[in-house]
Amino acid sequence: MEGTGGHARKKALLVGINYTGTSKALRGCHNDVDRVMSFLTQVGGFHQRDILILTDNAGLLSLNRGLDPVADAATRGPKKDKKDNKKDKKEKKDKKEKSHEDDDKKAKKKQKKQEDKKDNKKNKKALHQFMGGQDISTNNAAQHLAPTRANILKGIDWLTNDVQKDDLLFFHYSGHGGQIADTDGDEDDGKDECLCPLDYETAGVLVDDLLHEKLVSKVVDGSRLVAIMDCCHSGTGLDLPFMCKAKGQQGEKGKLNEKKKPHKKKGKKDKKDKKEAGDSKGKGKLCTKKSRGSTVCFSGCMDSQCSADLSIDGQFTGAMSYALIETLRKHESGISYEDLLYSMREVLTTKLRTMVQTPQLTFNQEDFDLDSTFRL
Repeated sequence: MEGTGGHARKKALLVGINYTGTSKALRGCHNDVDRVMSFLTQVGGFHQRDILILTDNAGLLSLNRGLDPVADAATRGPKKDKKDNKKDKKEKKDKKEKSHEDDDKKAKKKQKKQEDKKDNKKNKKALHQFMGGQDISTNNAAQHLAPTRANILKGIDWLTNDVQKDDLLFFHYSGHGGQIADTDGDEDDGKDECLCPLDYETAGVLVDDLLHEKLVSKVVDGSRLVAIMDCCHSGTGLDLPFMCKAKGQQGEKGKLNEKKKPHKKKGKKDKKDKKEAGDSKGKGKLCTKKSRGSTVCFSGCMDSQCSADLSIDGQFTGAMSYALIETLRKHESGISYEDLLYSMREVLTTKLRTMVQTPQLTFNQEDFDLDSTFRL
């Protein structure tokens, strides 16, 4: 699942909110963050230092290794005395002399190490700025890393900061989602989709228009954004213009519908009309918003549906996040975007007994190949 190209950076923002202690409490969002974090580092090729976690679970904050200047030292174990260090250096030198790596490989290795060091330094600086110049070990780390509206927006700014060609950005949200009255006329059903931060009752929600502006519009040519939105009413949560329209499990692909002239934003009406027409396979046009690069969003359900928690072996998890990770782990050798969507739907059909939620796949480029292999 590795990307191709030059020296690409991979950054991820993971948001998991259980709303603990409130009447709206959830149970699986913290576990979603933990599972996604493990998958990204074990399979996706992400460094833990390049992943920012915002959650209302203090126990997960220690996973923000990039914020902790002593974290790397802690993983190296106890300090060795000078004699041991000299012995280690001699052993390393002997191994190097025995090594048969050619000069070209050594040069490339050295260059990559220098680039990684440079990126790490830059990223740590950005992370410390995010924390107000403080380390994660300080007592108020929970305040800086709480998934409040302000912190989520700051996290998105961190994620998109200095994005370059070949970079991969990954955004995962697990929490409450909702719909509110549309105020700018771009939603034909009169509703904007939104995310509910920890403090949404006082600070407000994050509407799809703002998420598109702050997240999707920052992606540059040649870079990619993969978004996972495990929440209610999330089908078009990033206001992307195209959707994989397939309703069933498998089947033929249809041609792209002819583009309409961009005289007025049609929002969700196009999507609704296509559903009523029978949801032929392929791609459907949703709205007129344009953006660069490649953005793909897997969401937990249709705009009109809710997303559920599951109990797996006594542990709660978001149903969509579970289906996503389970499918990707079963297909580590590769699976297409469309097959990934179908497989997630199959998992949920099996696991969910009392409700129906249908994961959605939206994207920003008309020529996006649904048969291409999903990659991180």
